Amino acid sequence: DSFYRYLNLGMKVPFSTGTDWFIYDFSRVYVPLQGELTVDAWLRGLRAGQSYITNGTFLEFSVNGKSLGDTISLSGPGKLEIRGRGLGRNDFRSLELIHNGQRIEQVTTRSMEGHFSAELGLSLPIKESGWLALRIPLDAGRNELDKPLFAHTSPVYVEVAGQRIFDPQVANTLIQEIESNMQTIRDKGKFANPQELEAVLRVHRTGIEDLRSQLKPR
Repeated sequence: DSFYRYLNLGMKVPFSTGTDWFIYDFSRVYVPLQGELTVDAWLRGLRAGQSYITNGTFLEFSVNGKSLGDTISLSGPGKLEIRGRGLGRNDFRSLELIHNGQRIEQVTTRSMEGHFSAELGLSLPIKESGWLALRIPLDAGRNELDKPLFAHTSPVYVEVAGQRIFDPQVANTLIQEIESNMQTIRDKGKFANPQELEAVLRVHRTGIEDLRSQLKPR
């Protein structure tokens, strides 16, 4: 939900994870690279959203030949050719196609010579801007450490007629949350002086102003 809300505001959010969260072991973020493997090159790919996260299942995903983090620009409504694949030692049960936060397609796994696989391919009519991603289900199996499996790609973004997706309901909900957080900061926050408090509140006000400006009719 945290990722999906920001994506539905038109923000480009790379997915990442890691074992330093002390939540799951085997948590990994993968970024494909061409050429020499360097820290700078890997971080550039992560910032660009060329990533997927997993604690077991490997994912492959493309839309109109574009890959993770890419943006597809359409002049108007059209069709997208989507291909996805999942591979894993553990049965992850199914592969799911997510469009603007909703599951729109699902294929089940099959056992293949000691591992599990699922492949997805379809033509998807598109009328509005948004994003697409591939994941395994929230109730997938468990990995070798008996932890719930997860795997999710960063999105491929779709802009129709030069516009990004923007969900007003999400924006209004976030404004309410930010305002509530500001009150909590005023009530419970401890600061060395009023200037420090104001600096923190200013960040929140800036976020509210930005969301409200996007809510105005254009």
